[in-house]
Amino acid sequence: MDCQIKFPLCLIINDQAKQYQILFQHLFRLKVVEWNLTQLWTSCVNSTNAAYTILCSSFIHQMLEFIKSLQHYFSGEVIEPYWAQMMVKIRAAKTFDEVFEEHNEFITSCSKDCMLTSPDILRLMYKLLDNCGSNCSTLQDPRFTSHAATMSATLDVMQENFAERIASLMRLFADSHQNREFDYKLLDAVQRIDYNDYYRNQQLERSRSREESGSGSARDFRICSSSSHS
Repeated sequence: MDCQIKFPLCLIINDQAKQYQILFQHLFRLKVVEWNLTQLWTSCVNSTNAAYTILCSSFIHQMLEFIKSLQHYFSGEVIEPYWAQMMVKIRAAKTFDEVFEEHNEFITSCSKDCMLTSPDILRLMYKLLDNCGSNCSTLQDPRFTSHAATMSATLDVMQENFAERIASLMRLFADSHQNREFDYKLLDAVQRIDYNDYYRNQQLERSRSREESGSGSARDFRICSSSSHS
């Protein structure tokens, strides 16, 4: 995303242009994945192949809800509140320096709370987006759609890999306690993504199975609301 910013706005925006580009690319990447999943969902529920619809619709819905939860978090819980806060302060500003500082605080806070400054979280998040994209391609493959009834084992592997990455992302969220406000936003994101502890319970069940077989140990990723506000 490139644009020419005219004077005098360029005095405020230009220094943060790169941050805007990164933030836009971050949101645009989510939008592309959402569009692909929406197209896949539409074709799935309208398919004349009942076995394909029954087998795949739930998993496609899981991926779509994950993407929408991230979008809601970034837009509704981070960018929009910070934007409203910035505009109030800018209207009350008396000097150029005050406007510059408020704008700088806005883009810095957005970058931080959208996790653009958390390399581990960002890396895993993009792996999940790539995973959604590759799953889309697989589920749209004619070889899969025409033989869906015999592809349950393949779908099980795809679902398990996706759930494992979600669990890993939730653990990184849980490890990212830095301040009360950030904790609260992360708590909201986790509750939306892991509604009713769906992925958490799956992860604990898999961990217990591994413990019983001697191949691993359980680790919970719950973020307690009490710790976020204490």
